[in-house]
Amino acid sequence: MKIFYNELNREVNAKLPILSLVRNNHWFLWGLAQKSRYFGYWIKDKDRVLKLVDSFEIPGLSIFDEIKKIEIVSPYFAKIYFKGNVLEILLDSQGLILKTSKPLKIKINLDFKKVYSNQQFGNNYQILPLQKGYAVNFFQEKDNYKLESYLFYEGDLKLQNLWKEVYCGFDEERNSLPYKNWVYEAFEGYFTEIKLFCPEKQISTISFDHNTICDYELSNNDRLSNFLLKRTISLYDGYFLAGLPWFSDYWFRDELISLWLFEKAELYKTNKILLDIRNKMLNHYLENLENFALSNKPCGNNSIDIFLWILLLMDNKQIKKNLYTIKIIFGRWLNLYFQNKKIIPLEKSTWMDSIDRPRAMEIDFLFMKALEKLSLIEKDYLKQITLEKYKQKLKTAMVTEFYPKDEMTRPNVFLAYLLEPEFLSPQKWEKLFDNVIKNSWCSWGGFSSIAKNSPSFNSKHTGEKSESYHQGDSWFWLNNIAGISMQNLNSKKYKKQIEQIKNAGLKNLLELGALGWGSELTSANELKSEGSPIQLWTMSSLIKLLE
Repeated sequence: MKIFYNELNREVNAKLPILSLVRNNHWFLWGLAQKSRYFGYWIKDKDRVLKLVDSFEIPGLSIFDEIKKIEIVSPYFAKIYFKGNVLEILLDSQGLILKTSKPLKIKINLDFKKVYSNQQFGNNYQILPLQKGYAVNFFQEKDNYKLESYLFYEGDLKLQNLWKEVYCGFDEERNSLPYKNWVYEAFEGYFTEIKLFCPEKQISTISFDHNTICDYELSNNDRLSNFLLKRTISLYDGYFLAGLPWFSDYWFRDELISLWLFEKAELYKTNKILLDIRNKMLNHYLENLENFALSNKPCGNNSIDIFLWILLLMDNKQIKKNLYTIKIIFGRWLNLYFQNKKIIPLEKSTWMDSIDRPRAMEIDFLFMKALEKLSLIEKDYLKQITLEKYKQKLKTAMVTEFYPKDEMTRPNVFLAYLLEPEFLSPQKWEKLFDNVIKNSWCSWGGFSSIAKNSPSFNSKHTGEKSESYHQGDSWFWLNNIAGISMQNLNSKKYKKQIEQIKNAGLKNLLELGALGWGSELTSANELKSEGSPIQLWTMSSLIKLLE
């Protein structure tokens, strides 16, 4: 299918596209060839994530081959050209808008629910007619919550009041039960314009069209950087959404790593909106340090790296100001993770949170960076270990490769390099890089998350069954980190790998899955859009790689 990106002045052919629009606190995903209970129109109301629309059924759009072209105008505006008509889909600051050049027949299927809910019973809709519109009042009996929304239209929409079961092929591919979903066919008729909104959703206030660099008279690289920048900002609503559609809650690690990457990218440094967001979010972490520092999200699980990432982002002034609290938290961190002068991650506490790791290279480097920062402020209170002794032990382990074998072949080696490139000689880093390439390189342009000759290796993504998650699947954000690291270390030697990583990232961005968005991961054996269709740190790392 032809996809034209207005901002890039570029046309591509897409495979199994998902039309994906995002504007801060609401998003719309339309699987043009597949269905999922996670597709549709969603809103974020404070701490609640709620679905309103499951799908639109439009003759001519239900047959994939009849779509002539899709034009992506912005992160939240697209046009679909088909059968002598044009359908415009827009997320304005308030809600979802559909417009057509000619009257168009439509069925509107509602599916009011909370994210992750598979509640099929006790869903009650009360629909009241208005002048050129309807009020939809919803009550969920078992979960005991109410929701209201409004639909206004130009045309003739009739109330249907039908229930039907829908097969979700996208979910079955992901091993995400259930594969069938009951939806409420509420309306049918003709329209030229429809607007649907929920009063509980706050109006989106961030503008990123007029405050980023201009789209015109730019080089191709600058156009692409601006394209990614807009989409990154569109994922912000009080915090950065880690991924859509099912990682819409607050994940500290994804946001912190993205904030770290923002600091490294030249375009981000000159963007006032992103700088303001970055400063606001770091202050938010500092204000909530005791509650956030040891968890992966609010009320989440133990995470070994969150406190270390926060420290990495803090400057000396911030450390001095918060030193009393930092000492308390650092003591707790040492009690949890530092035993017999070694860092021992708790079960599933690293970013590879579906496996246990007896040693984690990126954690060792983050800890070293934390020691460096704290030693500059106050040298005497770290009694269990000194910076120099720790650095010497870590360097010895790296040089002698006295690590678990899996750790030496994982692409986390590239992340360790980017954290502290001067720690080892360029020759030693090259040796470590070459080892990862030898064991974990995928010919399409990325790295598997474990060596391909490992007995734990899975060549195909297993979806919600976690067998492949960190034991084969290739993560786009880490591939981008690898590309950045190879570029910095020896761009001439690693030119082939760098270009393949860039090409794979661009193909994922523009041709696979969610149109204009980078997905979470792919199978090791074939480049695909898999995992979450939209992933924050895929986007934030790609912009740095492509600079």
